[in-house]
Amino acid sequence: MVPLSVEERSLPPSMLDGIGLDRGLDLDTTEQLFTDEHRLVACVSAISYPVFFRGQNYTGHRPPLIRHPLLRSLVVASLGAQLGMVRDALVIPLGRAAQDAVELLVDLNLLEEDRCLLGFPHPSPAFGGRLAQYRRNRRRLASEVATWFS
Repeated sequence: MVPLSVEERSLPPSMLDGIGLDRGLDLDTTEQLFTDEHRLVACVSAISYPVFFRGQNYTGHRPPLIRHPLLRSLVVASLGAQLGMVRDALVIPLGRAAQDAVELLVDLNLLEEDRCLLGFPHPSPAFGGRLAQYRRNRRRLASEVATWFS
């Protein structure tokens, strides 16, 4: 496992803390989820296999993940099966491609929408709109987290 950089470690936990996930889980900070001490988080991908498109690493966007028949079937077989094993888990897709995959599973009745925290941005610094998206959705996300833990 490659350790996360300071930027990679701090942004998602601060965003998760900002919507109350730390309080819901009774943690000082959600950064604790990303240490060896806690086993409350499972980081999974929409597709659990390496995928290349035209000789390049597939980014989840071209072709669109859920519109390509093979990629769509991999989402169902891979992510659908993994989330089916953790029926009481809150699902937080990070970014548009992950959210599209989760919404596909919801549409196919393989995942309950009320378990999904939709609208959370991808934390990568390459996604320049992440902070604006977070600010737009923060109040609603916090409300959904509070509801989940009530």
